Amino acid sequence: VPIDSEFESKRIVFVNGEINQDMADEFLKQVMHLVMIDNELPIHVIINSCGGEIDAGLKMCDVVSHCPCKVNAYCFTKAYSMAAILFESVNGTRNMVGHAKLMLHQPSVMGIQGGRASEMEELSKQLIEKNDLLLSMVAERCKWNLEKLKEETVKDRYFDTAEAIQTNLADQTLTFVDLMKICMLNK
Repeated sequence: VPIDSEFESKRIVFVNGEINQDMADEFLKQVMHLVMIDNELPIHVIINSCGGEIDAGLKMCDVVSHCPCKVNAYCFTKAYSMAAILFESVNGTRNMVGHAKLMLHQPSVMGIQGGRASEMEELSKQLIEKNDLLLSMVAERCKWNLEKLKEETVKDRYFDTAEAIQTNLADQTLTFVDLMKICMLNK
């Protein structure tokens, strides 16, 4: 049995690497396929990502927050930036595995060489709106004050497993053995 088929049969989806439109499209297809097979059994999303594109990530967030079956997230190593927002968006449990870390920060733009002042002003306005949207999603799920969350994330803010649980950014910590048992039993 090919390894991908084995993971599919256990309803495991991986989010590894940079979040982009291709990954988001593939993620959507995988989750839709699993829901069509059985819309009651949970889906397990294992995240190890530094984040990526906001719009692609929001597509993935819409999938995991509105999925008809429970979607559980497992942060394995890291869920930074947009990957952390995805982790927070699941409609099931948020699990930190081992020495995993979450990181939240303000969105940034890479590769901008310059431009007209009006273009830069518009870009800045859009970034502030995206930041407010993303942080409001996290604040709502975690029961944080939005203004406090904005203050905390002006710079890159890392949360280890214990701090993520203490601040309600995660529900529980698991070992790799725990993760294997959950995925094998698919509960």
